[in-house]
Amino acid sequence: MKIIAGALKGMKLIAPKEDLITRPTSAKVREAILHKLTSDVQEAIFIDFFSGTGAIGLEAISRGASGSYFIEKDPSVVKLLKKNIELASQRLGKQEIYPKTLQVFCLPAAKAFRSLNLEAHGKTPIVLWADPPYKDFLLWLKVLQAELNNLPSSLILIVMELSVEYLKHPDFILNSWNKDFEKVYGSTAVVGFRKNI
Repeated sequence: MKIIAGALKGMKLIAPKEDLITRPTSAKVREAILHKLTSDVQEAIFIDFFSGTGAIGLEAISRGASGSYFIEKDPSVVKLLKKNIELASQRLGKQEIYPKTLQVFCLPAAKAFRSLNLEAHGKTPIVLWADPPYKDFLLWLKVLQAELNNLPSSLILIVMELSVEYLKHPDFILNSWNKDFEKVYGSTAVVGFRKNI
């Protein structure tokens, strides 16, 4: 698995020998979605929930995000994630690119929300990406819904990867947020929400 485009293009990511642990987002989906989100990601703070090896968050950094938070609760995966971030930092440093933050939280999603210091970034736009285990998607949705009112107004976009079976689920809504796009790639869907203004 490699970073597809940008400053880190071609960088190989260290992944578990058996990727059954992390179910990484396919290169096809990463390329399509981050290409679509180019203008949103540039200069933004990117939050990568269920980050696994960090492929999505590092791809965002590679394409111009000003910083990224990585949330992954599996300690064994976090070790690999931190190695990938270290490799990325070295490559970025050689290009004199220094992200504001590349911080890792080895926490469940609910606890991570309370640990993020997003207000420190002022009015910098924030993009939140989440790729929860498909079987836990509705649980993640409840956690996200409970935290939405506590998140800063600079959060402009929420993007989630999920199984297509959830697209028509009655609970698949975000209060005060509009569905911005919906893309389907076989059995995988990616949906983006923007805040009502």
